[in-house]
Amino acid sequence: MSVVNTKKWLSEHGENPIKLCEKLIKYFNGSSQKEIYDYLCLYGMYKPSIFNKRKEIEQLITSNYWKEVNKHYTSLRLKFKGPDIPIFIFPINQRNSRMMEENKGKSGLAFYDKLFLFLSPNMEEMELKALITHEYHHVCRLDSMNQKDEELTLLDTILLEGMAEHAVKKECGEERNAFWTKLYQTEQLEKWYKEIILPKQNITKKDQLFQELLYGMKGYPRMLGYSVGFYLVEQIIENHKYTLHSLEKLTKKQICKIIQSQT
Repeated sequence: MSVVNTKKWLSEHGENPIKLCEKLIKYFNGSSQKEIYDYLCLYGMYKPSIFNKRKEIEQLITSNYWKEVNKHYTSLRLKFKGPDIPIFIFPINQRNSRMMEENKGKSGLAFYDKLFLFLSPNMEEMELKALITHEYHHVCRLDSMNQKDEELTLLDTILLEGMAEHAVKKECGEERNAFWTKLYQTEQLEKWYKEIILPKQNITKKDQLFQELLYGMKGYPRMLGYSVGFYLVEQIIENHKYTLHSLEKLTKKQICKIIQSQT
């Protein structure tokens, strides 16, 4: 499938993204266009301003992102031996300060069978490559896990994030890793894994604590789950001589045994 020509969609319906999401209904079983749009907005989908409605849409349309994403996707698919999936590119919500500052004006949303990229104008190509690497690695891991989204545990999710950022480190260099990979010292992360994450490793998204631990909310350390996930993956690869490709093919149970052997 590769990169979908959402340029045409944006030209036709960019000022009405709910209308635009009609074209996504076939990719989401049983969801309405409004439900799809609301869900995508949680991860960075643009919200047209009452002022200069066309500006950010036209800026994205005139970019070369579709060609660049397709180039990186084609290369990564060969390296990761991953599935062929549709990739959708839309403008990012530029009024979301967290995504613009912490995420450097980019965001993504991965499923086992599709991928969304939310981009701002004038991004560096290596930042774009880092994003597609992270998100497409999610696709590959989710495809190998063969689990429904609601079945993913906290440990599943933090390992998913850790593996994706290790892929970024390998493909793009450590300087392109997300800010949360550098927030804490190893000793602190090991302590938090044992005392906070491990006792709750099997909770799922239906548990309110899941988001609090993953993102570090309500008194928990900032980006706790993400940071611990990257730490665990780095430790396994460094201490047990696994490659990322061999690690991503293991089940959670197999990975748990490796973690237990080193903690």
